[in-house]
Amino acid sequence: MKELAGLVGWDYSVVSYDPANPATLNAAIDTALTQDADYVAEAGIPPTPQMLKKVEDADAKWVLTSVHPVDVKPPVIVNANAYDNDDQMGRVLADWFISDSNGKGNIVIEHVPSYPILDGFTDGFQAEVKELCPDCVVKIQNITIPDLTAGKVPSIMVSALRSNSDATYVGFDVGPFAAGIDSALAAAGLADKVKVIGEAADEAAIAALKSGKHAAWTGFNPVYSTYVMMDAMLRDSLGMPIDQEKAGLQPTQILTPDNVTETVGDEGTWLEPKDALDQYKKLWGLQ
Repeated sequence: MKELAGLVGWDYSVVSYDPANPATLNAAIDTALTQDADYVAEAGIPPTPQMLKKVEDADAKWVLTSVHPVDVKPPVIVNANAYDNDDQMGRVLADWFISDSNGKGNIVIEHVPSYPILDGFTDGFQAEVKELCPDCVVKIQNITIPDLTAGKVPSIMVSALRSNSDATYVGFDVGPFAAGIDSALAAAGLADKVKVIGEAADEAAIAALKSGKHAAWTGFNPVYSTYVMMDAMLRDSLGMPIDQEKAGLQPTQILTPDNVTETVGDEGTWLEPKDALDQYKKLWGLQ
């Protein structure tokens, strides 16, 4: 976002907050508004009515990504990577799971309810399995933010797999949340039994696909969301309409050990189309 703001000569700054302490988000908004922000960008946590009003009263606009639930109406101008995007990735990964398991799959999926946008993935995955695979089993293992930040996800997921001894798949609702699962599975003697799959592969998940440790992830690049957010701000600044349906979705595909090398660049991140930024620069009149 900093790079994009610089391309068009806009001022940019970051104000951090603790997602485990919602009060700090409110304080961060106050700080942003004292800097005369025209746009306040945020990811993951839905703003409260009070936060919405505070930004609106300051004649600023909300620019969101990966937020659910939220109404995209003033002062919110866009929600990039919306619920429908996670739902899409959940459904396509479920299709892979059903096919790979020959319609007999049993999976435990990690889920962090404190990030409601991730409900899109678990909802989409479960809905697709319910419709297409009556013999498949899906168990959702909820994780709290304190347990997430304390690094307890691997041990919690291993315990869930032991409780569900028939499970041969473990899933994750976003790449970074799978950190440590490989060593935890190995220590538990489950590495050869359980296949790791998930939504929104990060660099570690892509490396695990390349090494054959993981079975399947959906391709996702969070940087693409910043292109959508910048595009929305530029359109808003010019009084142009914003296509909310298109803004809420972005490209994806199933990544496996068989195709990951040809679809992921040497930098270790997935992005399609690979010239997305150049296309946006041309759209913005910067090329």
